[in-house]
Amino acid sequence: MLSRFRSLFGDQRGSVAVMFATAAIPTIIAVGVSTDLVHAYTVKSRLAAALDAAALAAGANGGTAAQLQSLAASYLSADFPNHNGVTLNTPTYNLTGDPVTISASATVQTTFLQAVGINTITVAATTTVEKQMRGLEVALVLDNTGSLQDYTSNGVTNIEALKSAAAQLVIKLFASQPVNNAYLRMAVIPYVAAVDPGPVTTAMVKNPPSMTPNGASGWTGCVVERPSTFQNFSTSPNYKTVAADLDSPVATAGYLTPYNWASDYYNIWTNGSVKAMTWTSGNSGPGPNRACPTPVVPLINSQQPLLAAIGADSSGTYIDNQGLEGWHDGGTIGSIGMAWGYRVLSPSGPYQNVGNITVNNYNNGTTVTNVPTFNPNPWVTTNWKKVVVLMTDGVNNINTYSHNNTTYGHYTGFGVWKSSYTVSLVDTQEEAVCDALRSNGVTIYSVFLNSNSTPGPAISYCAGTQVGKGDPNYYFNAQNQAALLDAFNTIGNQLSNLRISQ
Repeated sequence: MLSRFRSLFGDQRGSVAVMFATAAIPTIIAVGVSTDLVHAYTVKSRLAAALDAAALAAGANGGTAAQLQSLAASYLSADFPNHNGVTLNTPTYNLTGDPVTISASATVQTTFLQAVGINTITVAATTTVEKQMRGLEVALVLDNTGSLQDYTSNGVTNIEALKSAAAQLVIKLFASQPVNNAYLRMAVIPYVAAVDPGPVTTAMVKNPPSMTPNGASGWTGCVVERPSTFQNFSTSPNYKTVAADLDSPVATAGYLTPYNWASDYYNIWTNGSVKAMTWTSGNSGPGPNRACPTPVVPLINSQQPLLAAIGADSSGTYIDNQGLEGWHDGGTIGSIGMAWGYRVLSPSGPYQNVGNITVNNYNNGTTVTNVPTFNPNPWVTTNWKKVVVLMTDGVNNINTYSHNNTTYGHYTGFGVWKSSYTVSLVDTQEEAVCDALRSNGVTIYSVFLNSNSTPGPAISYCAGTQVGKGDPNYYFNAQNQAALLDAFNTIGNQLSNLRISQ
């Protein structure tokens, strides 16, 4: 370009070319300088944002200086990689004190300024985070229905993709303190058309049947919900009434009915030969516990038991045939799943003084024993926040079958099927539970995995913090498995930031 301008000065055909060249050179140089400077400013802004994310991540976690620096560096390299002539110089970390401080500079190659001998520009940024820690209670309410097992992409089923996404969220939140984390408690609530409450079941049911899953002592399977909440449907349930019902004392015998899918045309089993379904025999076998998912894991503060229950390794990669499964039959009843998310977080719910529990992956994997559980905090507590992450891959539905020209419904957490159990009422009931949670200050993230289906109304309505409406900023419509992983990763980043209150 400069040689062309020089040639203009030698043009003998008139003075116009010389005048144009003389006037144009400063303009071109100014435009070039502006371009390089704008690029450098953009890089500086990106660097500042990356430092903010790294400092928030380090400030939200405990650990040694080396552990915190490794965590911050991983965030920084992910958000600000070296590329396109931009090189990150060695940052300076101060992560163990208060405030947390990270400083860094980056070298930016120029384009136009090289003509005047300026080959690079150095930009710098510093971020400071005041550490006033906020604890999190997080309930993962995860759809485990058979459709997640049935749909496969590149050899990976949707339930396996969900296991990886949920596990990586767990790992991100525990970060550098995976054991006895003082600022994090997480629970897992698998749901289909019923929920297995886990360690509190025996004390809550009345007249348990003689046949119990796996020959256990006491009832250890799913339960049928109390009529006042879910069987006596209302076309417009009041979330305050639902909240009061879910908050009522439940740790007494007779509160709930044991789930007992009786022998019928669709579920053949005999009293003389107990075929109560076990976790290792597949999820379509006959028995009174048919189509009952793995148990709830209440609030705990260590990473490994959660990964075992989900079915993933320490890197967040799913493990085949371990942990969560896609359970066929019954259907999808999101209102029951969210009800147990409510109960897990409720300070007056059933998960009080549970003590130590055993968590395993139900398919010959690692069993984690003596896992301490925690009583939920009050709904609104200084420096603690309650969160639900709700995930589903379809609409609410209750499966039916036809025999001798008569329609029968599968057994569910509502008990024996009635024609009044309609999808629209399940949706309305789920929305009421979500409003009951939000009225108590709970933030709900909702994720829909689109496997060639359209989401029902409840999943987007439930997202957010405000009673009566959904918030698109808390709702993720994942079109594929990669988008599902991105959604859980984004939620993890946002929850990490929530843990810094200043």
